[in-house]
Amino acid sequence: MPLAILILLAIVAALLTALPAVLGPRMFTLAVVPTTAAFALGTAALLWLDRWEPEPRRLLVFAALWGASVAVLLALALEVAFASHDVIETAVAAPVFEEFAKGTLLIVMVTGRRGREMSTLVDHRVYAGLCGLGFAYSENLMYLSGASDLGDLWQMIVVRLGLKVWGHPLYAMVLALGVYLARQPGPWWSRILAIPAGFVGATTLHGIWNGSVFFHLWVTVAVYLGALLPALGLLVWSGVQQRRREGVLVAGELPRLVAAGYLGPALAGTLAALPVRRSVLGGLPKAVQPAYRELADAVAELAFLNERIEQVGTDPRLAGLRQELLARIGTARTVLPPG
Repeated sequence: MPLAILILLAIVAALLTALPAVLGPRMFTLAVVPTTAAFALGTAALLWLDRWEPEPRRLLVFAALWGASVAVLLALALEVAFASHDVIETAVAAPVFEEFAKGTLLIVMVTGRRGREMSTLVDHRVYAGLCGLGFAYSENLMYLSGASDLGDLWQMIVVRLGLKVWGHPLYAMVLALGVYLARQPGPWWSRILAIPAGFVGATTLHGIWNGSVFFHLWVTVAVYLGALLPALGLLVWSGVQQRRREGVLVAGELPRLVAAGYLGPALAGTLAALPVRRSVLGGLPKAVQPAYRELADAVAELAFLNERIEQVGTDPRLAGLRQELLARIGTARTVLPPG
């Protein structure tokens, strides 16, 4: 991702988050710490999920900045252009516009060379989740800075940063599931329907939550306990399972690399478990740590790529990527010290 684009997005995001500071400086000052803490907590959870083949830092920053700038501006523009009755706007229009705005990141990410980074369901979830966190960061600062008094601010902190901290990332990751399924081999009709189904799922969850605020408090609580919390629990459970599955794929790839002479048995053993990888990396000289990271990433990418090759069969493009990854493994191996 070009540095100039990251700088531009950072400037736009900074302007959006500075606006509430101008309109409500006192409430903004009180809100910025819990809002930043919620963003940091969500980011840490996503980075924990993305350990077997960590995504490039620039693209991770790009996803968060896109959510905090482009997606927010696009959603605001659509909501202003198609303003309607409060209930319809909050429960229907806002979810549609906001999920569309966040979904534009996924369109950008699957095009060009960036699409190579979107190889697994974890990748799709991480980028979508970071976009949702960035969106929530700007939006929460706007709402919290407009609080009328400390009581109002505290109530919004509890609801927006406590109960609903995973709202925007959750909805975005539902859409990301649809995008992921659309890119997998299968019947043409299922691939065509996957993205609309993901979008409907995201906007439905979003709309149910938004619409609940127009009813009694117990309705909001019931929606949270009956819809949002189970959806979040399912997302967490499936994320953990997907992370474990990636580990199984990597462990299954190592014996083949050893048999082909790309790795020695001892080195392959260090790549089979994340705790061992971290321990070995910490014990290496700093000069060769990048080579070990490159090796671990290339092995994981190869494992995921070989699974895709097994699914779709012979494909010259995928075969070329496989040779490229094997070359990366060989190059990184030569940099590491013997033994």
